[in-house]
Amino acid sequence: MTLEYTVKTANDVLDGELAQSLEEVMKLVNVSIDTDVTPEALFKLNKTQLSECLSSMTYVVVLCKDLLKGSINMTDAMKTEHISFQKQIIEQQNELLKRKSEELEAVPATVKTELQSYCDAAKKCLPSSGNVISITAEEVKKAVKSAVEEEDRTRNLMMFGVAEEGDEILESKVLDILEQVDEKPRVAECRRIGEAKSEVVRPIKVVFYSADTAHRVLRKSGRLKKTENHQAVFLSADRTVEERAARRKLVEQLKQKREQEPELYHFVRNDKICSRSKD
Repeated sequence: MTLEYTVKTANDVLDGELAQSLEEVMKLVNVSIDTDVTPEALFKLNKTQLSECLSSMTYVVVLCKDLLKGSINMTDAMKTEHISFQKQIIEQQNELLKRKSEELEAVPATVKTELQSYCDAAKKCLPSSGNVISITAEEVKKAVKSAVEEEDRTRNLMMFGVAEEGDEILESKVLDILEQVDEKPRVAECRRIGEAKSEVVRPIKVVFYSADTAHRVLRKSGRLKKTENHQAVFLSADRTVEERAARRKLVEQLKQKREQEPELYHFVRNDKICSRSKD
């Protein structure tokens, strides 16, 4: 029962049954204004008239009691609903605080990784002569740019084999796939990579808010092979052009290894081909 319904019902009773009962009393007392129904006016009635008047007034009291009871019940229901709504707000606030805390906790690790990336990039990209490093502003700029791009990629992953449709809601597709590996992360961005062609299914680039999220999803990506609708979906890290070339070369070497030594189980781990017994 809503508050609007309760108010409407009360007004209907006041304008209907209560008004009718009061009119009957006023007729018995022979007055035209309800305030004229005084003890002196009632004293003039005979027993029969007084009995009818008392019956009408009793009916009025019962109606008022029912209306009051309904109002109390509605007030209790509104209090319960208000408390439930407050609990939902508190839960949402706690969830927002938790997510903010997770993002803040990821900052130190990200800064540390970024500084290490800058250092590694400088070692690789800057020419050196003995203990003296000869650098130019352009070389430093390239080194820093390379390190930043490498750091940015740690929050990304690529999805291959996801059917492409003209009016697709891409984020919904991505979230559905992530749920298949028991993950419900927040996605910063997702988009198809490359030019749309009818005969080609373009991969999807997914960007998360932290590198830890991307790594966690990748570790669980093997579960997709056991799903009913996403067996053909494959997840990988977001690699640079050079990294992709090195990966293709590594895959070719893995194929050759499997052909040459079929009695062993061969796999890639940490960008190296590893082998072990099938037993």
